[in-house]
Amino acid sequence: MTPLTDERPFSDVLSDWISRHGGSAYAVSDGRILSARRQTVSNWLDGRPCQFELEVRALMAAVDSGYRPARTSA
Repeated sequence: MTPLTDERPFSDVLSDWISRHGGSAYAVSDGRILSARRQTVSNWLDGRPCQFELEVRALMAAVDSGYRPARTSA
């Protein structure tokens, strides 16, 4: 099952995914894997809605398949 096909609530899927990819909201946020801020990821983990849930689930699935976002410098 991928994050796209997992029917559990987003917060549960995200929590499991984070445990496989860094272990904390900090480790996967702020451009490390997800572009969302750490506080936003923490809010999603607390069950707050994610306006872009489908897109985030797709990125999570892509990372599971080996994709790594390019790091950019400001």
